[in-house]
Amino acid sequence: MSAPEPPGNGADPSLGRLPPPVYERMALVLLFGLLVALGLFAGGLIALLERASGTSAGGWVSPNPLDRDLVLTRFVHGLAQGSPTAYLTLGAYALIATPVLRVVAGTAAFYAHDERRMAALAAVVLVMLLVGLLVLGPLVR
Repeated sequence: MSAPEPPGNGADPSLGRLPPPVYERMALVLLFGLLVALGLFAGGLIALLERASGTSAGGWVSPNPLDRDLVLTRFVHGLAQGSPTAYLTLGAYALIATPVLRVVAGTAAFYAHDERRMAALAAVVLVMLLVGLLVLGPLVR
């Protein structure tokens, strides 16, 4: 007499799973993005503290020191000039872009492995992320 089958939908457990290396690459995307963002944050913070040494806090801290770097031309100019706040802003952009890139990688991996339903769900998540960042985000600012 054999043991009873566990309750379930009877689907083959091997279906709907990507090979482990795909998940490892997607995890590396998250790790790389986090490390890049942390490096940019650390460099920007060190430069900001170095530039601000010997001055009062009111001279270099405003209610939102990154606000001036939200305009693209000023942001690019700040990067070219070595502005610490521009590099802090770049770190924030890298941190925000990391999960978006992870969803893009997941969508591509699901599509490449003929997981159409999961690719479609990942694409919906990607659209929701982009709408939140590019449409709703500026409205909140």
